[in-house]
Amino acid sequence: MANIMKHANKEGLVKVSPQVLQFILLDEIAGRLAEISEKIGVLGDAQGDIEGGEYTITSSGKFIQIPSGWRGMTIVNDGPNSVYISTAGRGRMAPLKKGETLIISIKRRSIKNIYCWCKSGETATIRIFSIV
Repeated sequence: MANIMKHANKEGLVKVSPQVLQFILLDEIAGRLAEISEKIGVLGDAQGDIEGGEYTITSSGKFIQIPSGWRGMTIVNDGPNSVYISTAGRGRMAPLKKGETLIISIKRRSIKNIYCWCKSGETATIRIFSIV
């Protein structure tokens, strides 16, 4: 910064060549286009079909296979008890309480299955939906 200030005029302004300004502008445009492209990539190939179903979860646990490798899903817990949900096997996760909704969004189609379970002696019904 000190090197730049050596070239400043009396008002503290530095002359910048048009090429440098053009480079800065093009870099900004490229960054914004990358963000837009990411968003289009997440939504762009969705066909509008809704997949999913209703599942009864017990303390034994249940693996639910996601055949199309969804990018994301909405899980609704209809109760009567809390459900624990993991997208990476039997990992730990906070409970999804009765009446709560969990929205899982992933950039790449990487969810192949989810694992759900309740505390000992409890059950719950969940609904899972995704647009593919």
